[in-house]
Amino acid sequence: MARAITCKNNRVGKAMDVLVAPTLCYGISPHHMAFKGTITLGTDTLIAIISDVTRSLVAHGFKRIVFINGHGGNTNAVMAALTRMKAENLPGLFKLISWYELEEVEAVTKSLFKDQEGQHATPGEVSITRYVRPDEFDNKPTEVVPVDNPDYYWPLTPAEMRRVFPDGRMNSAPWLASADHGKILVKTAVTAIQQQIERLSEMEIY
Repeated sequence: MARAITCKNNRVGKAMDVLVAPTLCYGISPHHMAFKGTITLGTDTLIAIISDVTRSLVAHGFKRIVFINGHGGNTNAVMAALTRMKAENLPGLFKLISWYELEEVEAVTKSLFKDQEGQHATPGEVSITRYVRPDEFDNKPTEVVPVDNPDYYWPLTPAEMRRVFPDGRMNSAPWLASADHGKILVKTAVTAIQQQIERLSEMEIY
């Protein structure tokens, strides 16, 4: 989802005239390692990266730093990094925004996909990618298969993940995706992120 995230970030940046740093294209996905080609960072690695990026920006005078996240596996590590830096008295406002969890975005995905959005390989994610990179889908299969909703615990080992979700989907129906849906979701996410950042920009830095 790196391209889709970058798409939203750049649109927010242009609309608000704020600096957008390069996208971090790798995240925490150990549970997907049974699927060939997966690359994952360790939790400590991502905490270190987030910490180093934040400290560098603070050293250059930035007082408000917002991380726009597109992967659920990253959230605990990013929050751990931000919480640790505040405990160490690093000054500034540090915020994590997971775009897919924004109330406005969830309302749109619910409207478009009902109860088949799921948590991974979702029609929302795929719709945004179809909108941003349409040529990548010229030869992709779109067949409809059952959407299972198994009970499962979390976290899962790679083997457990592959056993419970054998094709990588987590309660999702990616064949419902379309570029038109992606356009709607990008517009919704950009507006919602912009509103969040506008509120953060008005907050006093203690």
